[in-house]
Amino acid sequence: MSAEICVADRELAESEIAFLDDMQKTFALDDLEAKDAFESARKHSGLLTLEEKSDKVRTLMPAFVRGTALMAPADAAGADGERPATRSVLRAMPDMGGLTHPELDEAIDVAFERISGKSSKAELEAVAAEVDSQSDRYWVTVYVMIIALADGKQDWREVEFLANLKSTFKLGDSQMDAAMQTASQFPAVKLGGDAPD
Repeated sequence: MSAEICVADRELAESEIAFLDDMQKTFALDDLEAKDAFESARKHSGLLTLEEKSDKVRTLMPAFVRGTALMAPADAAGADGERPATRSVLRAMPDMGGLTHPELDEAIDVAFERISGKSSKAELEAVAAEVDSQSDRYWVTVYVMIIALADGKQDWREVEFLANLKSTFKLGDSQMDAAMQTASQFPAVKLGGDAPD
C-alpha cells in the first residue's frame, strides 16, 4: 500500500525511496520480496483482496500456530501450562481474526499434539519449509516471541530455542531485534484465557 502511494503521482522522490527502504528493513523483506512488492504497486495490482488475505492466513495459520506451540517445551511451565496462554495470545492477534475461536482452538490442539515428544529442531525445520517467505518467517518469530514474553518470566530454554529459530529461519540479528521490539509492544493479554468454545 505504501509503495502504491509512493508511485501514485508517477514520480518517486529520494525521500520516498528512503522510506520504502526503511519499511523493507523493518518488515524483514529480502530484496526480491521488496522488488516484487514495488513492481506490483507500479502495476497497480499490489493489494490483496480481503478474501485473498484470509486465504493466506488460513493456509499459513497451521505453521504459525505450530511455531508458537514449539515455545511450550522451551518453557518451564510445559505444554499443559502453555496451551491456554497460546490460545489467549493467538485470539488477541488481528491476523487470526478471520478464524472462529473453535477453528483456532482446533489448530492449537493439533499443533500441540503434532509436536508432542518430537525434536523442536526438526519441527522448526518443517515450519521453515512451509513458511518460505522471509517476511512470513519474521512474523512467526514475532508470534513466538510474544508467547515467550507473555508469562513475564525468562528461561534459558527459551533463549536456546530462539537461537535455533534464528538459525533455522535464516534471520539476522537486526531482524531478531526488530521482532523482539515488535513482540514487546503487543498488548498484554490475560493468560489462561477462556475455555475453548
